[in-house]
Amino acid sequence: MTGNDSRAHNWQSIREWDGSQHRAFEELCFQLRKPAPPGWGTIKTAAPDGGVEWYDQAPDGSAAHGYQVKFVHSIEDLIPQAKKSAATVGENIANREIVRLEFLTPFDLSDPTPVTPRGRPRTGARERWNKNVAQ
Repeated sequence: MTGNDSRAHNWQSIREWDGSQHRAFEELCFQLRKPAPPGWGTIKTAAPDGGVEWYDQAPDGSAAHGYQVKFVHSIEDLIPQAKKSAATVGENIANREIVRLEFLTPFDLSDPTPVTPRGRPRTGARERWNKNVAQ
């Protein structure tokens, strides 16, 4: 792609895999994931997934780090879906001790600019995300 080709960052044009763009993005995230900590095992889940696409399990089974992919394109779409996934992880805690949950999205969280062009205070996506995580 050329330097001016907007498709380089247009995840909405990702080719379908297994019948959907969402599944394609999930699979790409899984394939490009960071490795599990030494000695830990990676377990990929199938639907229903219990709130995570995959998780890294501690060798003694006492803890797991969960990963949930959300193929959404705005913070407004991400927050309610992330809340639902986090609740599902909580309901499943007896089956997997998820102690850390990471969300992967096809967009970056914006930081706020001080004010809108009309002088109103502006909240960035990162601040909105952090407020919801704190709740």
